[in-house]
Amino acid sequence: MKIQEIRSNQQNKYGEIIEYLKQDNEYWINNDKWDLTEKFFVGKKIYAVRYIDFDKFKNQYIKNEIKYYITYNFKNNLLKNTYIVKLGNTFKHFSVFINKYYKFLETFNSIDKESFSLKFNNYLLINNVMTSQEMKGLPSILDFIKDFYDDREETEKDIWYSKNINGAKIPASGANNGVNNQLNFSTIPIYYRETIKKYFKTIITKKVGIIVVRF
Repeated sequence: MKIQEIRSNQQNKYGEIIEYLKQDNEYWINNDKWDLTEKFFVGKKIYAVRYIDFDKFKNQYIKNEIKYYITYNFKNNLLKNTYIVKLGNTFKHFSVFINKYYKFLETFNSIDKESFSLKFNNYLLINNVMTSQEMKGLPSILDFIKDFYDDREETEKDIWYSKNINGAKIPASGANNGVNNQLNFSTIPIYYRETIKKYFKTIITKKVGIIVVRF
């Protein structure tokens, strides 16, 4: 695929993000401070927290991709509301990191996850930031966004999301973190990877349902 075609496809997919965020009278796209007590959102405070604040993210492209990650997972019950709130609490440090290292980036899709994770962990260490489950889960946003831009069949990829697989089963309240709604084959040696993926594809085809697995 030519560079121009890749860029055009990327722009089209980003346009889908913008359209998605225009739901609920364009609330998600037009506001950087989301009120949990809104009826179309959670409808109440959680842990005495009322707002999820995106204002400190200076990169509009990245900000909208993070907004899409949260909005999509909220509307499809893919993450628990409590996890989303805790995720919002990480934005104080995450926004500083993004503003420092990725201020002019157009999309998470162009970032190498391994390099990103290493750089982010180093940032947390240097700044003496205590790591939480949510803080450790932030790189999973990259997986989600990369998957969104990837138009291949889900079972051709190395990370399968339950949202893209018919018959996949997740808790009604959502997963308790960003990796509990996916099957990640990327850490499996290449020699065995396709065989294992074929096995899980067979299970899903038989409608047994997706299973959370740690390889």
